[in-house]
Amino acid sequence: MNDLRERLDRLADAAAEGVDVARPDQRQAGRPWWRTEPALVAVGALVVVGVVTAAILVGGDDGDNDVAVGGDAGGGSAGQGNDAVVAVTYGDSSGVGPLGLQLRFLDADGAVIAERSPSEAERGADDIAGTGGIVLRVPAGELGLEATLQQGGDTESCTQPFTAAPGDRLILRVQLGLAAGAECAQVQSVDDWVADRTGPTGESYIGLTRAEADEQARAAGLTTRVVGVDGMDLVVTMDLRTDRLNLMLFDGVVVAAQLDGEGPAAGGAEPGGVECPPNPTCRTIVIGPLPADHGTLTIELEPVDGTPPVEGVTVALEVYDSHGELVAEPDWSKSAEGLLFAPVPAGRMRLVSVTSSPSVPDGLRCETPIEVQEGDSVRVTLLLAEDESGACASVAAVSSDADGLLGMPGGLPAPGFVGLTEDEAVEVAATRGWTIRVLARDGEGGARTDDYQPERVNLVIEDGRVTAAARS
Repeated sequence: MNDLRERLDRLADAAAEGVDVARPDQRQAGRPWWRTEPALVAVGALVVVGVVTAAILVGGDDGDNDVAVGGDAGGGSAGQGNDAVVAVTYGDSSGVGPLGLQLRFLDADGAVIAERSPSEAERGADDIAGTGGIVLRVPAGELGLEATLQQGGDTESCTQPFTAAPGDRLILRVQLGLAAGAECAQVQSVDDWVADRTGPTGESYIGLTRAEADEQARAAGLTTRVVGVDGMDLVVTMDLRTDRLNLMLFDGVVVAAQLDGEGPAAGGAEPGGVECPPNPTCRTIVIGPLPADHGTLTIELEPVDGTPPVEGVTVALEVYDSHGELVAEPDWSKSAEGLLFAPVPAGRMRLVSVTSSPSVPDGLRCETPIEVQEGDSVRVTLLLAEDESGACASVAAVSSDADGLLGMPGGLPAPGFVGLTEDEAVEVAATRGWTIRVLARDGEGGARTDDYQPERVNLVIEDGRVTAAARS
Protein backbone atom coordinates (compact mmCIF):
# COMPACT_ATOMS: atom_id res chain seq x y z
CA MET A 1 0.00 0.00 0.00
CA ASN A 2 2.83 2.33 0.88
CA ASP A 3 4.58 1.41 -2.40
CA LEU A 4 1.44 2.31 -4.37
CA ARG A 5 1.13 5.69 -2.60
CA GLU A 6 4.79 6.49 -3.29
CA ARG A 7 4.36 5.58 -6.97
CA LEU A 8 1.30 7.81 -7.33
CA ASP A 9 3.21 10.68 -5.71
CA ARG A 10 6.06 10.25 -8.22
CA LEU A 11 3.60 10.23 -11.13
CA ALA A 12 2.00 13.49 -9.92
CA ASP A 13 5.41 15.14 -9.55
CA ALA A 14 6.43 14.03 -13.04
CA ALA A 15 3.22 15.38 -14.58
CA ALA A 16 3.72 18.73 -12.87
CA GLU A 17 7.22 18.95 -14.33
CA GLY A 18 6.02 18.15 -17.87
CA VAL A 19 7.76 14.75 -18.00
CA ASP A 20 6.21 11.96 -20.01
CA VAL A 21 5.40 8.98 -17.83
CA ALA A 22 6.23 5.53 -19.16
CA ARG A 23 5.67 2.14 -17.88
CA PRO A 24 8.20 0.92 -15.25
CA ASP A 25 9.87 -1.30 -17.84
CA GLN A 26 10.32 1.62 -20.30
CA ARG A 27 12.77 4.55 -20.17
CA GLN A 28 11.12 7.72 -19.01
CA ALA A 29 11.66 10.61 -21.53
CA GLY A 30 11.52 14.41 -20.98
CA ARG A 31 9.31 16.85 -23.01
CA PRO A 32 10.75 17.56 -26.51
CA TRP A 33 13.03 20.65 -26.52
CA TRP A 34 10.75 22.63 -28.82
CA ARG A 35 7.87 22.26 -26.33
CA THR A 36 9.78 23.56 -23.32
CA GLU A 37 9.05 27.02 -21.92
CA PRO A 38 12.47 28.53 -22.77
CA ALA A 39 12.16 27.39 -26.39
CA LEU A 40 8.68 28.85 -26.77
CA VAL A 41 9.86 32.21 -25.40
CA ALA A 42 12.77 32.28 -27.85
CA VAL A 43 10.53 31.50 -30.83
CA GLY A 44 8.09 34.25 -29.84
CA ALA A 45 10.92 36.79 -29.66
CA LEU A 46 12.10 35.83 -33.16
CA VAL A 47 8.58 36.35 -34.54
CA VAL A 48 8.35 39.85 -33.03
CA VAL A 49 11.76 40.84 -34.42
CA GLY A 50 10.72 39.57 -37.87
CA VAL A 51 7.50 41.59 -37.91
CA VAL A 52 9.26 44.82 -36.86
CA THR A 53 12.00 44.31 -39.45
CA ALA A 54 9.45 43.74 -42.22
CA ALA A 55 7.57 46.91 -41.27
CA ILE A 56 10.77 48.95 -41.43
CA LEU A 57 11.74 47.50 -44.81
CA VAL A 58 8.31 47.87 -46.37
CA GLY A 59 7.54 51.32 -44.91
CA GLY A 60 4.18 53.08 -45.21
CA ASP A 61 2.39 55.91 -46.98
CA ASP A 62 2.45 59.07 -44.89
CA GLY A 63 -0.08 60.78 -47.13
CA ASP A 64 2.43 63.36 -48.41
CA ASN A 65 2.74 64.38 -52.04
CA ASP A 66 6.49 63.81 -52.12
CA VAL A 67 7.85 62.14 -55.22
CA ALA A 68 11.45 61.90 -54.14
CA VAL A 69 13.18 62.65 -50.84
CA GLY A 70 16.77 63.80 -50.64
CA GLY A 71 19.24 62.62 -48.08
CA ASP A 72 19.95 66.00 -46.49
CA ALA A 73 17.88 67.59 -43.79
CA GLY A 74 15.27 70.01 -45.07
CA GLY A 75 11.58 70.56 -45.49
CA GLY A 76 8.89 73.12 -46.10
CA SER A 77 8.77 74.88 -49.40
CA ALA A 78 12.53 74.77 -49.76
CA GLY A 79 12.51 71.07 -50.56
CA GLN A 80 14.72 68.33 -49.18
CA GLY A 81 18.24 67.56 -50.28
CA ASN A 82 18.38 67.48 -54.08
CA ASP A 83 14.62 67.96 -54.51
CA ALA A 84 12.69 70.88 -55.98
CA VAL A 85 9.13 71.91 -55.10
CA VAL A 86 6.60 72.63 -57.85
CA ALA A 87 3.01 73.85 -57.78
CA VAL A 88 0.72 73.25 -60.76
CA THR A 89 -2.12 75.69 -61.35
CA TYR A 90 -4.62 76.09 -64.17
CA GLY A 91 -4.18 79.46 -65.86
CA ASP A 92 -4.74 82.55 -63.72
CA SER A 93 -7.98 81.52 -62.00
CA SER A 94 -8.23 80.21 -58.46
CA GLY A 95 -8.09 76.43 -58.27
CA VAL A 96 -6.09 73.93 -60.28
CA GLY A 97 -8.61 73.40 -63.07
CA PRO A 98 -11.48 71.17 -64.22
CA LEU A 99 -11.93 67.64 -62.96
CA GLY A 100 -11.19 66.34 -66.45
CA LEU A 101 -7.59 67.53 -66.15
CA GLN A 102 -4.96 64.86 -65.45
CA LEU A 103 -1.28 65.61 -64.83
CA ARG A 104 1.77 63.38 -65.13
CA PHE A 105 5.35 64.24 -64.22
CA LEU A 106 8.06 62.65 -66.35
CA ASP A 107 11.80 62.22 -65.81
CA ALA A 108 14.45 62.84 -68.47
CA ASP A 109 13.83 59.37 -69.96
CA GLY A 110 10.08 59.90 -70.19
CA ALA A 111 9.28 57.59 -67.28
CA VAL A 112 6.32 58.63 -65.11
CA ILE A 113 7.40 59.70 -61.63
CA ALA A 114 4.04 61.03 -60.41
CA GLU A 115 0.38 61.39 -61.44
CA ARG A 116 -1.96 64.02 -60.03
CA SER A 117 -5.51 65.33 -60.51
CA PRO A 118 -7.35 68.56 -59.49
CA SER A 119 -9.22 66.83 -56.65
CA GLU A 120 -5.95 66.77 -54.70
CA ALA A 121 -6.01 70.57 -54.39
CA GLU A 122 -8.95 70.37 -51.95
CA ARG A 123 -6.86 70.77 -48.87
CA GLY A 124 -5.61 73.42 -46.45
CA ALA A 125 -7.28 75.81 -44.04
CA ASP A 126 -11.03 76.30 -44.34
CA ASP A 127 -10.81 79.78 -45.86
CA ILE A 128 -8.32 78.79 -48.57
CA ALA A 129 -9.20 75.14 -49.22
CA GLY A 130 -9.16 74.27 -52.89
CA THR A 131 -7.82 77.67 -53.96
CA GLY A 132 -4.18 76.80 -54.53
CA GLY A 133 -2.34 74.49 -56.85
CA ILE A 134 -1.16 70.90 -56.56
CA VAL A 135 2.16 70.99 -54.70
CA LEU A 136 4.70 68.19 -54.71
CA ARG A 137 8.44 67.55 -54.49
CA VAL A 138 10.25 66.29 -57.55
CA PRO A 139 13.84 65.20 -58.11
CA ALA A 140 16.07 67.90 -59.56
CA GLY A 141 16.97 67.61 -63.24
CA GLU A 142 15.37 67.76 -66.67
CA LEU A 143 11.68 67.00 -66.21
CA GLY A 144 8.41 67.23 -68.10
CA LEU A 145 4.77 67.95 -67.23
CA GLU A 146 2.17 66.15 -69.34
CA ALA A 147 -1.34 67.63 -69.13
CA THR A 148 -4.41 65.84 -70.51
CA LEU A 149 -7.79 67.56 -70.60
CA GLN A 150 -10.98 65.58 -71.20
CA GLN A 151 -14.12 67.64 -71.78
CA GLY A 152 -17.29 66.92 -73.73
CA GLY A 153 -15.90 63.68 -75.12
CA ASP A 154 -12.79 65.40 -76.52
CA THR A 155 -9.26 64.78 -75.28
CA GLU A 156 -6.34 67.20 -75.63
CA SER A 157 -2.80 66.60 -74.39
CA CYS A 158 0.44 68.55 -74.28
CA THR A 159 3.83 68.27 -72.61
CA GLN A 160 5.88 71.08 -71.10
CA PRO A 161 9.60 70.42 -70.44
CA PHE A 162 11.20 72.26 -67.52
CA THR A 163 14.40 72.20 -65.51
CA ALA A 164 14.40 72.00 -61.73
CA ALA A 165 17.56 72.70 -59.76
CA PRO A 166 18.01 71.50 -56.16
CA GLY A 167 15.99 73.74 -53.84
CA ASP A 168 14.02 75.40 -56.67
CA ARG A 169 10.44 76.50 -56.01
CA LEU A 170 8.53 76.63 -59.29
CA ILE A 171 4.98 77.37 -60.47
CA LEU A 172 3.70 75.63 -63.59
CA ARG A 173 0.62 77.37 -64.99
CA VAL A 174 -1.23 75.03 -67.37
CA GLN A 175 -2.70 77.10 -70.19
CA LEU A 176 -6.46 77.47 -70.59
CA GLY A 177 -7.89 75.31 -73.35
CA LEU A 178 -4.55 73.66 -74.17
CA ALA A 179 -4.80 75.14 -77.68
CA ALA A 180 -2.76 73.50 -80.40
CA GLY A 181 0.63 75.13 -80.85
CA ALA A 182 0.38 77.07 -77.59
CA GLU A 183 2.84 76.64 -74.76
CA CYS A 184 1.53 73.87 -72.53
CA ALA A 185 2.41 75.63 -69.28
CA GLN A 186 4.10 78.83 -68.17
CA VAL A 187 7.00 78.24 -65.78
CA GLN A 188 7.58 80.85 -63.07
CA SER A 189 9.68 80.92 -59.93
CA VAL A 190 8.09 81.71 -56.57
CA ASP A 191 10.49 84.65 -56.19
CA ASP A 192 9.12 86.20 -59.40
CA TRP A 193 5.54 85.57 -58.28
CA VAL A 194 5.99 87.47 -54.99
CA ALA A 195 8.38 90.17 -56.25
CA ASP A 196 7.79 93.53 -54.49
CA ARG A 197 4.94 92.08 -52.43
CA THR A 198 6.61 92.19 -49.01
CA GLY A 199 6.61 95.37 -46.95
CA PRO A 200 8.79 96.35 -44.00
CA THR A 201 6.19 95.06 -41.53
CA GLY A 202 5.93 91.72 -43.32
CA GLU A 203 9.64 90.87 -43.52
CA SER A 204 9.68 89.07 -40.16
CA TYR A 205 6.81 86.80 -41.29
CA ILE A 206 8.67 85.18 -44.20
CA GLY A 207 9.18 81.46 -43.58
CA LEU A 208 6.46 81.14 -40.91
CA THR A 209 3.52 78.78 -41.22
CA ARG A 210 0.03 80.27 -41.47
CA ALA A 211 -0.65 79.50 -37.81
CA GLU A 212 2.66 81.05 -36.70
CA ALA A 213 1.99 84.16 -38.80
CA ASP A 214 -1.50 84.54 -37.33
CA GLU A 215 -0.13 84.25 -33.80
CA GLN A 216 2.63 86.81 -34.43
CA ALA A 217 0.15 89.20 -36.06
CA ARG A 218 -2.29 88.96 -33.15
CA ALA A 219 0.51 89.79 -30.73
CA ALA A 220 1.26 92.90 -32.85
CA GLY A 221 -2.42 93.94 -32.95
CA LEU A 222 -2.85 93.01 -36.62
CA THR A 223 -5.29 90.86 -38.57
CA THR A 224 -4.28 88.63 -41.48
CA ARG A 225 -5.76 87.37 -44.69
CA VAL A 226 -4.37 85.14 -47.44
CA VAL A 227 -4.18 86.80 -50.86
CA GLY A 228 -2.13 84.13 -52.66
CA VAL A 229 -1.72 80.36 -52.36
CA ASP A 230 0.70 78.09 -54.21
CA GLY A 231 1.06 80.38 -57.20
CA MET A 232 -2.55 81.57 -57.33
CA ASP A 233 -3.61 85.19 -56.61
CA LEU A 234 -6.93 85.02 -54.80
CA VAL A 235 -9.85 87.38 -55.38
CA VAL A 236 -10.08 89.62 -52.31
CA THR A 237 -11.93 92.75 -51.28
CA MET A 238 -10.21 95.95 -52.38
CA ASP A 239 -10.84 97.96 -49.22
CA LEU A 240 -7.96 99.53 -47.29
CA ARG A 241 -7.33 98.46 -43.68
CA THR A 242 -4.08 99.67 -42.19
CA ASP A 243 -4.11 96.94 -39.52
CA ARG A 244 -4.38 94.04 -41.99
CA LEU A 245 -1.44 91.96 -43.17
CA ASN A 246 -1.79 90.25 -46.55
CA LEU A 247 -0.08 86.86 -46.68
CA MET A 248 1.07 84.79 -49.64
CA LEU A 249 1.68 81.09 -48.98
CA PHE A 250 3.63 78.45 -50.85
CA ASP A 251 3.81 74.86 -49.66
CA GLY A 252 2.39 75.88 -46.32
CA VAL A 253 4.78 78.72 -45.45
CA VAL A 254 4.67 82.51 -45.89
CA VAL A 255 6.64 83.71 -48.92
CA ALA A 256 5.37 87.33 -48.92
CA ALA A 257 3.61 89.58 -46.41
CA GLN A 258 2.51 93.16 -46.80
CA LEU A 259 0.46 95.52 -44.68
CA ASP A 260 -2.43 97.29 -46.39
CA GLY A 261 -1.25 100.68 -47.65
CA GLU A 262 2.41 99.84 -47.12
CA GLY A 263 4.87 99.89 -50.01
CA PRO A 264 7.50 97.25 -50.76
CA ALA A 265 10.40 96.83 -48.36
CA ALA A 266 12.86 98.09 -50.96
CA GLY A 267 11.94 100.64 -53.66
CA GLY A 268 8.33 100.62 -54.88
CA ALA A 269 5.68 103.30 -54.90
CA GLU A 270 6.21 106.82 -53.67
CA PRO A 271 3.86 108.13 -50.96
CA GLY A 272 0.39 108.33 -52.46
CA GLY A 273 1.49 106.56 -55.63
CA VAL A 274 0.08 103.42 -57.15
CA GLU A 275 2.00 100.47 -58.53
CA CYS A 276 1.01 97.15 -60.06
CA PRO A 277 3.48 94.40 -59.05
CA PRO A 278 4.83 92.07 -61.76
CA ASN A 279 2.47 89.13 -61.40
CA PRO A 280 0.18 87.43 -63.94
CA THR A 281 -3.14 88.66 -62.59
CA CYS A 282 -2.12 91.94 -60.96
CA ARG A 283 -4.94 91.60 -58.42
CA THR A 284 -2.86 93.09 -55.62
CA ILE A 285 -2.21 96.82 -55.85
CA VAL A 286 0.62 98.35 -53.82
CA ILE A 287 -0.09 101.81 -52.40
CA GLY A 288 2.53 104.00 -50.80
CA PRO A 289 1.89 105.44 -47.32
CA LEU A 290 -1.09 107.82 -47.27
CA PRO A 291 -0.49 111.51 -46.61
CA ALA A 292 -1.88 112.89 -43.34
CA ASP A 293 -5.63 113.64 -43.25
CA HIS A 294 -6.23 111.48 -46.33
CA GLY A 295 -8.31 108.46 -47.19
CA THR A 296 -8.57 106.24 -50.23
CA LEU A 297 -11.05 106.33 -53.08
CA THR A 298 -11.40 102.94 -54.76
CA ILE A 299 -12.79 103.36 -58.28
CA GLU A 300 -13.82 100.38 -60.40
CA LEU A 301 -15.51 99.78 -63.74
CA GLU A 302 -18.83 97.99 -63.95
CA PRO A 303 -18.04 94.35 -64.79
CA VAL A 304 -19.41 92.68 -67.89
CA ASP A 305 -19.76 88.89 -67.62
CA GLY A 306 -17.72 89.07 -64.42
CA THR A 307 -14.77 90.95 -66.00
CA PRO A 308 -14.13 94.71 -66.09
CA PRO A 309 -14.19 95.90 -69.74
CA VAL A 310 -10.73 97.47 -69.96
CA GLU A 311 -10.29 97.42 -73.75
CA GLY A 312 -11.58 100.58 -75.44
CA VAL A 313 -12.54 102.29 -72.15
CA THR A 314 -11.07 105.60 -70.99
CA VAL A 315 -11.87 107.45 -67.78
CA ALA A 316 -11.25 111.05 -66.73
CA LEU A 317 -11.54 111.76 -62.99
CA GLU A 318 -11.68 114.89 -60.82
CA VAL A 319 -12.43 115.27 -57.11
CA TYR A 320 -13.81 118.55 -55.70
CA ASP A 321 -14.19 119.48 -52.03
CA SER A 322 -17.33 121.01 -50.50
CA HIS A 323 -16.18 124.50 -51.59
CA GLY A 324 -15.87 123.47 -55.22
CA GLU A 325 -12.08 123.43 -55.17
CA LEU A 326 -10.30 120.76 -57.21
CA VAL A 327 -8.39 118.62 -54.69
CA ALA A 328 -7.40 115.52 -56.70
CA GLU A 329 -7.17 114.27 -60.27
CA PRO A 330 -6.80 110.49 -60.04
CA ASP A 331 -4.83 109.13 -62.98
CA TRP A 332 -6.76 106.29 -64.61
CA SER A 333 -3.65 105.25 -66.57
CA LYS A 334 -2.36 103.82 -63.29
CA SER A 335 -5.38 101.54 -62.93
CA ALA A 336 -5.12 97.78 -63.24
CA GLU A 337 -7.88 95.52 -64.56
CA GLY A 338 -10.49 98.28 -64.29
CA LEU A 339 -9.54 99.19 -60.71
CA LEU A 340 -7.82 102.27 -59.27
CA PHE A 341 -6.83 103.24 -55.72
CA ALA A 342 -6.57 107.02 -55.36
CA PRO A 343 -5.50 108.90 -52.20
CA VAL A 344 -7.83 111.86 -51.57
CA PRO A 345 -8.25 114.36 -48.72
CA ALA A 346 -10.67 113.25 -46.04
CA GLY A 347 -14.07 114.96 -45.96
CA ARG A 348 -17.21 115.56 -48.03
CA MET A 349 -16.48 115.69 -51.76
CA ARG A 350 -17.90 114.97 -55.15
CA LEU A 351 -16.34 112.74 -57.76
CA VAL A 352 -16.72 113.92 -61.36
CA SER A 353 -16.12 111.12 -63.85
CA VAL A 354 -16.33 110.91 -67.64
CA THR A 355 -16.33 107.32 -68.89
CA SER A 356 -15.91 106.70 -72.61
CA SER A 357 -16.46 103.30 -74.19
CA PRO A 358 -17.20 101.91 -77.67
CA SER A 359 -20.91 102.13 -76.89
CA VAL A 360 -20.64 105.71 -75.55
CA PRO A 361 -17.73 107.28 -77.49
CA ASP A 362 -18.60 110.84 -76.40
CA GLY A 363 -18.32 109.88 -72.74
CA LEU A 364 -20.77 109.44 -69.89
CA ARG A 365 -20.41 112.23 -67.32
CA CYS A 366 -21.59 111.83 -63.74
CA GLU A 367 -21.14 113.53 -60.38
CA THR A 368 -21.10 111.27 -57.32
CA PRO A 369 -21.26 112.69 -53.76
CA ILE A 370 -18.81 110.92 -51.44
CA GLU A 371 -17.51 111.30 -47.89
CA VAL A 372 -14.14 109.77 -47.10
CA GLN A 373 -13.01 109.34 -43.50
CA GLU A 374 -9.34 109.78 -42.61
CA GLY A 375 -7.50 106.50 -43.14
CA ASP A 376 -10.64 104.84 -44.52
CA SER A 377 -11.76 103.85 -48.02
CA VAL A 378 -14.86 104.46 -50.17
CA ARG A 379 -15.63 102.30 -53.22
CA VAL A 380 -17.37 103.73 -56.30
CA THR A 381 -18.43 101.74 -59.39
CA LEU A 382 -18.55 103.54 -62.74
CA LEU A 383 -21.34 102.39 -65.06
CA LEU A 384 -20.89 102.07 -68.81
CA ALA A 385 -24.46 103.22 -69.47
CA GLU A 386 -27.13 104.98 -67.43
CA ASP A 387 -29.41 102.69 -65.44
CA GLU A 388 -33.21 102.90 -65.11
CA SER A 389 -32.95 105.81 -62.69
CA GLY A 390 -30.50 107.75 -64.85
CA ALA A 391 -27.52 107.04 -62.60
CA CYS A 392 -24.12 106.47 -64.20
CA ALA A 393 -22.08 105.75 -61.05
CA SER A 394 -22.76 103.85 -57.86
CA VAL A 395 -21.33 104.15 -54.35
CA ALA A 396 -20.77 100.50 -53.51
CA ALA A 397 -19.43 100.98 -49.95
CA VAL A 398 -18.92 104.01 -47.70
CA SER A 399 -16.17 102.44 -45.59
CA SER A 400 -13.66 99.62 -45.63
CA ASP A 401 -15.60 97.81 -42.89
CA ALA A 402 -18.82 97.96 -44.93
CA ASP A 403 -16.91 96.81 -48.02
CA GLY A 404 -15.50 93.87 -46.09
CA LEU A 405 -18.93 92.88 -44.79
CA LEU A 406 -20.34 93.12 -48.31
CA GLY A 407 -17.52 90.83 -49.45
CA MET A 408 -18.37 91.21 -53.13
CA PRO A 409 -15.50 92.79 -55.06
CA GLY A 410 -16.57 93.47 -58.61
CA GLY A 411 -20.24 92.84 -57.89
CA LEU A 412 -22.84 94.34 -60.22
CA PRO A 413 -23.67 97.94 -59.26
CA ALA A 414 -26.77 98.90 -57.33
CA PRO A 415 -26.98 102.71 -57.75
CA GLY A 416 -29.06 104.76 -55.37
CA PHE A 417 -29.15 102.35 -52.42
CA VAL A 418 -26.29 103.56 -50.21
CA GLY A 419 -27.67 106.07 -47.68
CA LEU A 420 -31.27 104.82 -47.80
CA THR A 421 -33.10 103.36 -44.82
CA GLU A 422 -33.88 99.66 -45.07
CA ASP A 423 -37.57 100.38 -45.79
CA GLU A 424 -36.63 102.85 -48.52
CA ALA A 425 -34.24 100.29 -50.03
CA VAL A 426 -37.05 97.73 -50.18
CA GLU A 427 -39.30 100.21 -51.99
CA VAL A 428 -36.62 101.19 -54.53
CA ALA A 429 -35.81 97.53 -55.20
CA ALA A 430 -39.50 96.77 -55.81
CA THR A 431 -39.76 99.52 -58.44
CA ARG A 432 -36.86 97.93 -60.33
CA GLY A 433 -38.10 94.36 -59.97
CA TRP A 434 -35.28 93.41 -57.59
CA THR A 435 -35.29 91.55 -54.29
CA ILE A 436 -33.37 92.46 -51.12
CA ARG A 437 -30.92 90.41 -49.05
CA VAL A 438 -29.23 91.84 -45.93
CA LEU A 439 -25.72 90.41 -45.65
CA ALA A 440 -24.79 92.22 -42.43
CA ARG A 441 -26.51 94.40 -39.86
CA ASP A 442 -24.64 96.60 -37.36
CA GLY A 443 -21.38 94.79 -37.90
CA GLU A 444 -22.79 91.28 -37.63
CA GLY A 445 -22.73 89.15 -40.77
CA GLY A 446 -25.60 86.84 -41.62
CA ALA A 447 -25.91 83.59 -43.55
CA ARG A 448 -25.38 83.83 -47.30
CA THR A 449 -25.50 81.55 -50.31
CA ASP A 450 -23.16 81.72 -53.31
CA ASP A 451 -25.84 81.45 -55.99
CA TYR A 452 -25.91 84.07 -58.74
CA GLN A 453 -29.04 86.28 -58.90
CA PRO A 454 -28.47 89.63 -60.67
CA GLU A 455 -31.97 90.77 -59.69
CA ARG A 456 -31.04 90.58 -56.00
CA VAL A 457 -29.49 93.51 -54.11
CA ASN A 458 -27.15 92.61 -51.27
CA LEU A 459 -27.08 95.19 -48.48
CA VAL A 460 -24.99 96.05 -45.44
CA ILE A 461 -27.03 97.98 -42.85
CA GLU A 462 -25.50 100.20 -40.16
CA ASP A 463 -27.66 102.21 -37.73
CA GLY A 464 -30.68 101.58 -39.94
CA ARG A 465 -29.10 102.84 -43.17
CA VAL A 466 -27.44 101.14 -46.14
CA THR A 467 -23.65 101.47 -46.05
CA ALA A 468 -22.83 99.04 -48.88
CA ALA A 469 -24.82 97.60 -51.77
CA ALA A 470 -24.15 95.41 -54.81
CA ARG A 471 -26.04 92.92 -56.93
CA SER A 472 -24.92 89.33 -57.42
